Amino acid sequence: MRKLVYLALILFTVLITGCMGGNNETEITSPAQTAGKMNFIAGSNEVFYNDFKALFDKQREESFIRNKYELIKQIRTDKSLISTLALVRYENNKLLLIKLRHDIKTGEYLIYDVIPVPEETASFFKEELY
Repeated sequence: MRKLVYLALILFTVLITGCMGGNNETEITSPAQTAGKMNFIAGSNEVFYNDFKALFDKQREESFIRNKYELIKQIRTDKSLISTLALVRYENNKLLLIKLRHDIKTGEYLIYDVIPVPEETASFFKEELY
């Protein structure tokens, strides 16, 4: 298992280095890429914690980020599925969860499903993002 992790890290490093083209940062162009990078980094060595931390909003405190890092390390497995979701809140406080699918051919994100969020669950999404 340890050899597999090291091999994955080496392959990831080679991939990132090859894609960088002289740029110091890999461009993240979608929410799914951000989530995938978060998942990969949290599953790797503590040495990459600063890369993990860089994915978070600068307004977040160190203790919050560390807590999330430890949470992911505890629950993650080798296989995962990352979905792209959007939350729409209306003036009447009704919420819709939008499942999106990325069309690789066109580069577009297309709506796959629209799910009403039950009122008892809506309070989970109270925090506003700006």
